[in-house]
Amino acid sequence: MNNISVKLQVKNRFPLSRMVLAVILLWMPIQGICGSDSLSAVDLQDGEPSSAFQFSAGYWNDNFLSVDVLRQFYLEDGDDDYVTASFWGQAAVKYKGRWWLLDSYLNILTNIDRNYRTDLLTIRLSTEERFEKSTLQYGAGMMYRGKFGGASIQNGYHNLFGYGAVDLPYLGNEIVGLTAYGKYDYRLKSARFYHFNAFGEGGLRTGGNPSNLRGGIETELRYGLSRIPLTIRGVIRTGYTHFFSTSQVLNPMFDDGILLGGMLGFTLFERIQGGFWLIQNQYGQNEPHFGMAFSFSGDFARPTTFSEGIFP
Repeated sequence: MNNISVKLQVKNRFPLSRMVLAVILLWMPIQGICGSDSLSAVDLQDGEPSSAFQFSAGYWNDNFLSVDVLRQFYLEDGDDDYVTASFWGQAAVKYKGRWWLLDSYLNILTNIDRNYRTDLLTIRLSTEERFEKSTLQYGAGMMYRGKFGGASIQNGYHNLFGYGAVDLPYLGNEIVGLTAYGKYDYRLKSARFYHFNAFGEGGLRTGGNPSNLRGGIETELRYGLSRIPLTIRGVIRTGYTHFFSTSQVLNPMFDDGILLGGMLGFTLFERIQGGFWLIQNQYGQNEPHFGMAFSFSGDFARPTTFSEGIFP
């Protein structure tokens, strides 16, 4: 497998979808800032402290549950290929009203038809500012492509649950690249029990790693129980993703397309948080991905977002 020659193959297309998403990404921050009464990143939500910390972890897979369990809910599993499993960890600190987020991701990638595998390991530092009707997050980091234990994790999981091993050789090359990220949420309508947001986000990566633009609509419903400090949260997201500047190795694993996702979560005592989600067509291959995430906060629970579970 080391004899495989991998060439960078950049997509030079600039379709209408990318132009629309680029306009959204540029217009929404300008609109939000110009329409805001305050330009400072201060807390604008009642009861939210100016300082806090939080630790989070998440996992998603295209074969999260057994086929029999999925079919009881009229769902199908994925092909256990391409972006087959992913892990996420985050340490977050809030200081003077601004969140600082240190994220790490491990994505396990396979291509059974072409007989190879590779892993993506990403470390990213970002900051999140909240305005009156909007939230802006931006940051940068490093993305590594190579052998980072994905085969052992995948086959260990398969062995534990009685599935067959996926014996694919790693590509012989390791790639190091830079990554930059930006996201903007604009609140279109809000009431006590729901929020209706438009979002635009983009990730730019060097080294032939997958860059993307996303944009769409997100609806969030919340319901708090009066007898116990428990809040139930449901989120529905729909939008469009455009991938570009991927290498020949990663081209088959990512494509453009409309995604649709749903998340159901809870917050207990404003400190413990959990959530489960299902996203269809997350990476443009018309495959489902099932995920879960949990967080522990010292003072105030920062809600886990869909964007943190849709990577790269």
